[in-house]
Amino acid sequence: MLTVQKLIEDKSSYGTMNIFGLIVYTEEHPYIIKVLKDNDYWASLNAKTKNWILYAIKPDNNHGHLTKEYILPQLGISDSDELPLLVIVAIGPNRTLLQRNYHIDDKDENTAYRSLAEQVSIVTEAASRIIPEYRSSTNVHREAIKALEAEMASKKWKTMTEAFVRLIKYLVGFI
Repeated sequence: MLTVQKLIEDKSSYGTMNIFGLIVYTEEHPYIIKVLKDNDYWASLNAKTKNWILYAIKPDNNHGHLTKEYILPQLGISDSDELPLLVIVAIGPNRTLLQRNYHIDDKDENTAYRSLAEQVSIVTEAASRIIPEYRSSTNVHREAIKALEAEMASKKWKTMTEAFVRLIKYLVGFI
């Protein structure tokens, strides 16, 4: 049976950084499914994940081992209405987990890929700032999440600034 602890054990055998990502979605997210089934999209996402692993988990509605009732609570997700998400998990001392969830925009296939690829790139950029000898350390998890949050905030600030500039240009057209 799949558990988050099993993912940690599997991740440990790859010798990568103590960070991994989970793309969590349901059958209600057909554009995410298309992106994940497309070999070119998946290869592109995989190429962006330098030194960390990205998994895709689809909790189903039947009585299999990945039911919503089983896997979502392990990730602290109360309802599948919160999906789709990119869940970033940093493994800390004694296998404690520090987790952040980021919504994936899935209004169409291209948007779903761009949203996911952008977030994966941000995680990779944040992870690249960690000194190599500390990348597999369990003590680096707080710094990894801090770097990730700073990168996400920077991206959000840039997007808000660009939207503000567009608004000003639009309003100037009325003067």
